[in-house]
Amino acid sequence: MFFCKAKARFARARNEFIKRRIVRCRSVKAYERAVRFLRWYISRNPNRIYFDFGLAEALAHAGVRPSTVFERLQLRMQIWYREGDKRFTRVAGLVNKLTMRGKVEALGVPLPELYYCDRNIDDLDVLSLPRNFVAKPHNGADSKGVLVVNGDIDKLSGSRIDRNEPGFKMYLRDFVLNATGTSPSTKVMIEEFIVDALYPDMVPLDYKAHCYGGRVIFFQVINRNKDQRSQSFYSRQWDRLPHVIADYPEGKNIPVPECLNDLVRYADRIASDAQQMLRLDFYVTTKGPMFGEYTTYPAAGRNFTDYGNAISIQSWELFPDAPSLY
Repeated sequence: MFFCKAKARFARARNEFIKRRIVRCRSVKAYERAVRFLRWYISRNPNRIYFDFGLAEALAHAGVRPSTVFERLQLRMQIWYREGDKRFTRVAGLVNKLTMRGKVEALGVPLPELYYCDRNIDDLDVLSLPRNFVAKPHNGADSKGVLVVNGDIDKLSGSRIDRNEPGFKMYLRDFVLNATGTSPSTKVMIEEFIVDALYPDMVPLDYKAHCYGGRVIFFQVINRNKDQRSQSFYSRQWDRLPHVIADYPEGKNIPVPECLNDLVRYADRIASDAQQMLRLDFYVTTKGPMFGEYTTYPAAGRNFTDYGNAISIQSWELFPDAPSLY
């Protein structure tokens, strides 16, 4: 026990020493040397990626690239989507949930079953759908326009649902297609209702894998259930991390998923194919991990804590995009 504590104190002292050296970097050349050293150091001590070595602070001094997640994602939005830079088209288009399905299926990662997808739902027989299903926009985000139908209840809002009512189909169409962020080309997607492995009677928890350079670095777990909205953050090994993004209150510890190895393996597989900073959204179900969606603009870069920005930029610098904007 004494040896373990002494070893931990030594590692902490060494990390702090390295940080003091890095934050003093002012020139581009000194900063680039710091990145090379830290890349080597983390390769030998992977769990130390979660320590803030001051790389974002040094980057701000050197002025080589933007030093905040917000600045980087605004630039990404401009170049990827508004200007349509063809170098990034392959990954940028994966936010479309139909396009995404083909890619993820080809990578051998499980997905919820797709029951229906069209803008015109006149031919949809709602009574033929399973008792439980999820309806959402095929190009939506942030749970806007999502119905989680569990029998006669929408699990997200707690509202009652009666598919036998003549107006239900129109309600479903309008709720999905008129959601914030939809467009005239938006389609209604209806998918399998998945059951959370930990809380089978609740809206499934979101397991969001934040990936850099082809691998997941940390997980964000969000509970969207009514009166329980909260989140927590974890390393690849499922050690609890400080709050990274402050858009939900801190939640209780989530037990290590039984399928953690599969979750990490699937996240790494998708991230390795993309080779871009991404958030990959999963569910941990009674059948194991299931993929939900790609997010190329996580939280719009907003509400990152000081620690969250530090380790995100640090990870982005040590495991850069390919191709890169910079």
